[in-house]
Amino acid sequence: MSFVPLSFIARFGELDVYFEPDDQWTVQSGPHACDTVGLRARASLLWLPLLEHNYPAVRVALLAGLAQAGLQPVEHRMATFPVQDLLALALTSGASLYWVDLALNWVSHVGLAPDLIPVVRALALNPAIGQPTRHRAKRLYYTGKA
Repeated sequence: MSFVPLSFIARFGELDVYFEPDDQWTVQSGPHACDTVGLRARASLLWLPLLEHNYPAVRVALLAGLAQAGLQPVEHRMATFPVQDLLALALTSGASLYWVDLALNWVSHVGLAPDLIPVVRALALNPAIGQPTRHRAKRLYYTGKA
């Protein structure tokens, strides 16, 4: 097996974001790292702190980092960023409603994958969730806007 170098793309607080030539992304915080495969498998919550940053600012920083690293075409590379997987993790992990609220903020910018629509609907109907979060989920479910 050959080693494929990671390209540093951006830092968000304590979280570093890297890109691998095979269109995989990795986040690292200290000695802990999780790649796209781990995110999809929901093997780690390490990706969640990205949601603490405004999505448009994250997108701009990732695009700039990809360009700086010479990873062309930049838009194609950005399209591989696992934003819907990150949203799925936040909306379904049960870690905290804090992450749900932050994910709903991002949904208003990036939209919602079809497989997440029932998840948002379930949030909107869950009486155990606070009313502000339920109402935001309901608005997203019906209008696509938080």
